[in-house]
Amino acid sequence: MRGKPTNCYSEDGCSLNLNMYSLNEQRFAPPYSQEAAIGVVMAVGNPGNSLDVSATVGKKATYLSRDGGLTFAEVAKIPLIYEFGDHGGLLVAAPNIQSTTQVRYSWNEGKTWTKLKISEQPVLIENIIIETKSTSQQFVVYGAYDVEEINETNKDEYSTGNVMITLDFAGLHAQNCKGIDNAGKDGSDYELWSPHDDGRHGSTKGCFLGH
Repeated sequence: MRGKPTNCYSEDGCSLNLNMYSLNEQRFAPPYSQEAAIGVVMAVGNPGNSLDVSATVGKKATYLSRDGGLTFAEVAKIPLIYEFGDHGGLLVAAPNIQSTTQVRYSWNEGKTWTKLKISEQPVLIENIIIETKSTSQQFVVYGAYDVEEINETNKDEYSTGNVMITLDFAGLHAQNCKGIDNAGKDGSDYELWSPHDDGRHGSTKGCFLGH
C-alpha cells in the first residue's frame, strides 16, 4: 500500500494466500467480487509459501485486484470488510475485527482511499451491505457499540448494543467523467481494460478468460 514491491514470486515458492473463511473465531472477510464490478476483487490474506492459520491480526492485510485476480495490491495493513457500489466505481471498507469510528472509501477502484467518520463512539462493524446489484451509492453499516472502549462516564448510553448507520455517497461525486473518446490517454478519466495476462506464463498469445 506504500508503493513498494512485495518481492513475492511464484518461482520462489511465494504467493498471495487468501482467507476463504474464518479461522479460530476471527471474522476475516472472504474473497469478494460482484458481477456488476467487472474485474474488481477484494480479499484478506498474507504473502508467503502458505496461508498463515494462526489468525494473528498483525499478519493479515487486505488486498485488491483490478484485473480479475491476475494481480493484487495491498490496500490496508489490517483486515477489512468491504462492499462495492456504483458498478465497482465506489468501494467502501472498514475494520471488522477491531472497533472503529471510521469507514474508508475509494472512487477510483482502490488507487486512493479517504476516511469518513461515521460515529462518535467506537463501533464493532459486523457488515457493510448494499442493494443486490451493487449499482447504487447508498450503503448500510451495522454492528454494535464497543462498550469496553467507550468512556466510563457515558457507557450506559451505548450499552444497549446494536447500531445501524446509513451512508449516502451520491452527493460526494459531483464531477462528470470526461475523455471517453480517448480512453487510456492523459486527460481522460477512462482506461482500456481486458482480462488478458500478456503471456506471462509462456504463451505467445497470452491467456484470455482461462483459455
